[in-house]
Amino acid sequence: MDKNVNDITRADRVNATKRDLMQKNIFRSGILVITDYSLVYKLAGIRQGQPYRAREPRLMIVTSGEAEVEINGIGFHLRTNSVVMVPENGIVEILSIGADFNGQALVLPLQNYGDRFGDMLSNPQHLRKVTGDDAEMLKGHIRMFHELLSQPRSDAELADLAEPMVAAMLRYLFMLYSEALPGTRRAARPHDLFNEFVNLANRNVLKERNVTYYADRLGITVNYLSILVKKFSHISAKEWLELAVCREAKMLLNNSNDNLDKIAAALGFCNATQFGTFFKKHTGQTPMEYRNGKEIPLGEAEGE
Repeated sequence: MDKNVNDITRADRVNATKRDLMQKNIFRSGILVITDYSLVYKLAGIRQGQPYRAREPRLMIVTSGEAEVEINGIGFHLRTNSVVMVPENGIVEILSIGADFNGQALVLPLQNYGDRFGDMLSNPQHLRKVTGDDAEMLKGHIRMFHELLSQPRSDAELADLAEPMVAAMLRYLFMLYSEALPGTRRAARPHDLFNEFVNLANRNVLKERNVTYYADRLGITVNYLSILVKKFSHISAKEWLELAVCREAKMLLNNSNDNLDKIAAALGFCNATQFGTFFKKHTGQTPMEYRNGKEIPLGEAEGE
């Protein structure tokens, strides 16, 4: 008997989404081209308020709608034609998202480009001043990557053909990035220091939560670091580090079946009780309340 449309199960919908994903997105030679980002949200079951780690650096262009996101603890408001870059191992958290939000993205193997584009690739970037023409140019790059990877060539041939395309796109992005810097390089220095603090914290916060450690690593005083962090994040350096620990905790609670004692140890707490007190202070929930989850995966709120 044929299924009535009302009898379609969630498994059927997930399988249909996977088929759409394979048709619209492609992964070859270390490059992932995403032409419909809303499908990724639905398939992955990404939830608001639950951070995830982007292992590879990626570029995203918003094609419709708006969203509020945090990347490595830095807040961004994204809207149509926004261009955002997520660094390698960047921690992304969606704070709010419109029902019509969508975008295109490239996940690129960028390990060979650090010397030329290190500043741009190592920190979260929101190129707010991108014009409509610039956005269309970048979308054109994405279409070219999609067409290239769709060709019946060997992975080695595709890698050789893709390399100059990656370099050209990065040069174009670097031009936009350089134009977006606030004035001279000297004027951008405080923001550079804040970005360095963010990168250091994301790498070391499970071992080091003392503000002095980060000030010493940056070669500045604790007082100056506190002023910088307050200026760019509106919270103190100590609070920023504590929230970074919370993000790590949320990822462990979301993505592992470890018990609270093991998670507490991984986060540097003496025991589960100490971890639970810390977590509830900053989130308003116990770790188990958070793990059991009251949030609805993105897309399910619309009956997906």
